[in-house]
Amino acid sequence: MALADLVLEGLTLILVIALGLVLIGGLAYLTMTVTSANNARLAYAGLYVYLPQPFYVNGTLYVPMLNIGYYRALVRYIYVRSSDGSIHRYTLDLVLNPNQYYVYRLSLGYEPSSITLVVSPVDYPGVVREFSVNVTEVTT
Repeated sequence: MALADLVLEGLTLILVIALGLVLIGGLAYLTMTVTSANNARLAYAGLYVYLPQPFYVNGTLYVPMLNIGYYRALVRYIYVRSSDGSIHRYTLDLVLNPNQYYVYRLSLGYEPSSITLVVSPVDYPGVVREFSVNVTEVTT
């Protein structure tokens, strides 16, 4: 019985250490600026727009956005992928302050399957971040 408890405590300690290392590694990643191979995308700490679940109903796409980052976010574009695979680009130029919630409405003549927002901090327009999510279709 005591050996089983010791093994369980050892496994728990190993799991806690592993999770701590993952968390530290993730935080270190967020505090750096990371470039992709073509330098087209940059990840920047403190810039994050949460997309609670866009939905499509009766020809209108509703895209709720919440700026949960530290910087004012400039939402430059929204890319909408239709169910047939084509991509449509719309220019927003919408500024979201920290903790600001906004619902963008877009009338469409096709059924969307996913969206991607292209966002940059207002004070650092050269830094670009993309946020993507699938669209839920609501039938009435």
